[in-house]
Amino acid sequence: MNSCFLSISCIYQFIKNNIFTLHYTKEQMRLLFSAKSGMIASGFVFPIIIFFIYKGQIDFHLLAIWVILQMATFFLRWYINHKAEMLPPKEDIALYYKYLKWYLFTVFINSFLWGLLSLPIFMYTSETYILFYFILLCGMASASVATLGMILHAVYIFVISIILTTIIALVFIGSTKLYFVMGIMFLFYLIIMLLASYKMYETMRKNIQQKYEIEKSHNLINDSINYAALIQSSILPDENILRNFCLDSFVYWKPKDTVGGDIYFIRQITPDEVIIMIIDGAGHGVPGAFLTMLFKAIEERIAAEIKSGILTPDPGELLSYFNKSIKIMLRQEKRSSSNAGFDGAILYYNKKTNQCKFAGAKTPLYIINDGKMEVIKSDRKSVGFSRTKLEQTYTQHEVSIKKGTKLYITTDGILDQEGKDGDRFGKKRFEKLILDICDKPFNEQSSVIQKQLSKFEGTCQQSDDITITGFEFC
Repeated sequence: MNSCFLSISCIYQFIKNNIFTLHYTKEQMRLLFSAKSGMIASGFVFPIIIFFIYKGQIDFHLLAIWVILQMATFFLRWYINHKAEMLPPKEDIALYYKYLKWYLFTVFINSFLWGLLSLPIFMYTSETYILFYFILLCGMASASVATLGMILHAVYIFVISIILTTIIALVFIGSTKLYFVMGIMFLFYLIIMLLASYKMYETMRKNIQQKYEIEKSHNLINDSINYAALIQSSILPDENILRNFCLDSFVYWKPKDTVGGDIYFIRQITPDEVIIMIIDGAGHGVPGAFLTMLFKAIEERIAAEIKSGILTPDPGELLSYFNKSIKIMLRQEKRSSSNAGFDGAILYYNKKTNQCKFAGAKTPLYIINDGKMEVIKSDRKSVGFSRTKLEQTYTQHEVSIKKGTKLYITTDGILDQEGKDGDRFGKKRFEKLILDICDKPFNEQSSVIQKQLSKFEGTCQQSDDITITGFEFC
């Protein structure tokens, strides 16, 4: 007795949850509204075929009225589909359900008309025509599982109404063995179709749910990355500091992704002294962005130790300090798998003494005087990384500054950028470009560099983070 009540309860819950309640996502409903093949077949193509096949068997006027009703239902459903497809994805789901209910109404009318046609077919036609109609109904019922499968109610309405109406017609007219056999077959067929449709619906629902969860996860990741970009932007220095030391300057910073591994720091240590650091961290995207936060922490410590007199503001010494700090913090001296570091350059300028110093790690300094370029090469050792020694030293260069001297530092992002012809932008093209534009104001130079780079890229994607700087000290 308990098992009987349990079975009845399960059946009741199934009917309540799957028949009397609409619980579909917007994506399911949009898929239904966009599926037009079954609608065209059952509401337009097949009725015309039926008309020409049965016009000599069934009263012409009766058949014509049936076709007209099918056509009217077809155009009504087409209109509902069109209106529903125009709904924006962010529209309130209640409006989607409104159109779904109207759609289900047209499905019921369409399938009821097909079932109703069985009455005159069973009454006035021969067994051959009856069998043809039987096969046609089975085919349409099977096709409905595929075309309406994303909405269980649509399948139920179509399959149940078309088959039950036909079975009722068989019972009402039935007088031969053929009708009896067809009625039994239709009952079994109805059960099979309902089970198949529910199984397909469950599969589709799970697929949509998985897709939704993946999209939700991607959205959360994107939101996190976008927030990380705000954090990374917040640690970029105020370029207005350079106004105290430069007649003109520019900084062009463009990560490959939302966040990047390139970073630059501008630190005023006294009213007359400034340090400029250009850093190209290993990798790009999220891993590179994590490294920039580490570099910022070290830069803050450098500033504090310079202020306290522990460190001197010499670029070579500062690169060595960076190197040792990275290797200790990431435990690289103990063969850690964290093989991270950066290529970059540090520039020191004292406007009172007009003294300028430079040190670089795989990042040269470009100097232009009187239209001629001089390149101060950097050391071929990166900062950090497991292969770099803990006590690595970097060569420091004294840079002569006079009126009109212009200095440029760039990470390798622009140099390694691939173009539409498969070649790289390269050093020669970069050097020629800055020589050609060095007489322009720096804001114009930055604009020209960006335009030339974009033209060179063509349809290619940006391949690395890009940082380009230019200075003309006072």
